Amino acid sequence: MKKNKLKKLARLLYLESDKYRREREEKYSIKEPSHQPLMNDYDEEVSNKVFNFVLNLIKIQSKLSLDFNQDYINIRCDLNQFKKSNSNYLIKEEYFDILIDKQGFRVKRNYDNYISFRDENFLETLKPHLYEKYKQTSKELIKELVDEVMIITNLSRENNLDELLKY
Repeated sequence: MKKNKLKKLARLLYLESDKYRREREEKYSIKEPSHQPLMNDYDEEVSNKVFNFVLNLIKIQSKLSLDFNQDYINIRCDLNQFKKSNSNYLIKEEYFDILIDKQGFRVKRNYDNYISFRDENFLETLKPHLYEKYKQTSKELIKELVDEVMIITNLSRENNLDELLKY
């Protein structure tokens, strides 16, 4: 009986997380520019500011679309999530993108052009920091997700009773 419930919970958890992932990918997918943008030369002050900004962004990972691999990092965020308004239908779409690759980084807000800076070390410097913060935040998010699903499916109550009866 418990195995069946666990299998159902695991399947439900998988389906919900997969659905959530697909919705976020569709909503926040970024199209890489088809042409090579003109890039500003390296500027240490700008690079440091963007570096710290990206590390702070990871704290709100649940509100970001974050995609990274060995060749690039892409961060996108819908800024409307942070606005408090009674009339949601009047809010225009506002978002920003940060695309980091081996050449440097590009920052874009809404439908404006990318602002690009050359920094060939930026990606390699950022990756270990970003991965650690991502891993830490992911642990917290999965914990919240499991707790929410347990409550929604009433399994938390059943689990609590099982735990009490053990002792």
